[in-house]
Amino acid sequence: MSKVLEEFKVFLDEGTQASMEGGGKTYPHVYTESQSRFYSFKMVYDHLIKKLKSGERVSILELGTSRSFKAGPHEGCGSTDLKYWDPNHHEEWDWSAGIFTITLSKALQETVDIDHSLIEFVTIDWSRDSCYISWVMTRSYEFVKVFHCESEDALRDTFIRPFSWGPSPAWDVIYMDTADFKDEQHMLDNVGPLHLREAQLIVEKNLLTSKGIILIDDVKNSAPSTTSTLPNIAGLGKSFLSIPYLKEQGFKTIYEGYQFVMSR
Repeated sequence: MSKVLEEFKVFLDEGTQASMEGGGKTYPHVYTESQSRFYSFKMVYDHLIKKLKSGERVSILELGTSRSFKAGPHEGCGSTDLKYWDPNHHEEWDWSAGIFTITLSKALQETVDIDHSLIEFVTIDWSRDSCYISWVMTRSYEFVKVFHCESEDALRDTFIRPFSWGPSPAWDVIYMDTADFKDEQHMLDNVGPLHLREAQLIVEKNLLTSKGIILIDDVKNSAPSTTSTLPNIAGLGKSFLSIPYLKEQGFKTIYEGYQFVMSR
């Protein structure tokens, strides 16, 4: 078990609850501790560590990087000013967003009985500010690479080209955390189709190793579950098209909480 994840569990629990319950209000998705991002992050960590301890290479692809040094209640949320990055005051980090980038990389870095040169962690986003924030947070970890992507149609085409940057034809973990919920129409026109296209690329281009896993964020986020009139959006959030597609392609849900973990 990762000492870093153990230390961060309370923050991951609280951040997940905030994302599911929207500040303590009653929503269709009622938080329980077993739905915390802690458990889905731990599944990813355990999956990678098993391979690393066998001397195998591992690769992680994060679609949509971390976006803030500070959580919403704290001054500096969303700012790129370096004065707001304090690597030692973990309680002020942006836990409601999960901050997978720094959480996983720190957990891997501080695992002592593995060869860190076998790790490749690529995180990509079309926001220059977000890429800068993630680079600052992870710059001491040599295995993390942050890429900024540009596209004429950023929502649908941003991630087609970067997929080919992987260290091998396939990834051990793909984290789907692209885009934000604005309103139902935005979800129908933009976010849902983007997530579907990402899922289609994973399948069509065989971007996942045979035992690889897909981690999908914000499945039970409070915003779409309370503002959408469509049951599929209310139930699956921004992955309302991608999760059904992946199931059609033979993927199974091996963990269902705030996040879903899927694998063949």
